[in-house]
Amino acid sequence: MSVNQQVTNCEISELKVQFKKYDTFASDNYELTDIFPEARSFGNVSDILKDAPRCLRKVYEYMGNIYISGDINDTGNIEDEIIVVGKVKPFLETKVRNALKRMQ
Repeated sequence: MSVNQQVTNCEISELKVQFKKYDTFASDNYELTDIFPEARSFGNVSDILKDAPRCLRKVYEYMGNIYISGDINDTGNIEDEIIVVGKVKPFLETKVRNALKRMQ
């Protein structure tokens, strides 16, 4: 195993612990599907919710819950992104699930 792979595995392990403890994590390298491959990505928030702020990135479902990732820096520069993934509040979860049903 290469040094880079060992670092990646360590980072992913730390993010898993953070996610399990707080139901959220922040990373400049990883999305929810990188940490938990069984998570399902529904694509870009802006494709699902037309009125979504541009700082929001992707919609996921993991263990029956809806999560959204977003760039907390929101500078528009991909090199400056810090991605935060978190569970959405019930009112937004309903809105996302309804939008996903309409898309099917």
